[in-house]
Amino acid sequence: MLGAGVVWHAGARWGVWGAVQLALSPVYPKFELEAVPDPVRLWAPSWASGRLMLGVELRFGDPW
Repeated sequence: MLGAGVVWHAGARWGVWGAVQLALSPVYPKFELEAVPDPVRLWAPSWASGRLMLGVELRFGDPW
């Protein structure tokens, strides 16, 4: 999994953050129903997935 993020400290005790994550899978399963004469594919996952995250950070113990 690869990821990167950034925080912008808007005040002494809080900030706004964003991050991106990417997961790559070189090997992944395929779910098939063994039907006669041809198998039927039920589901095949993607080789890549991603996530975009946004949030607010509050610092209670230590100011920036």
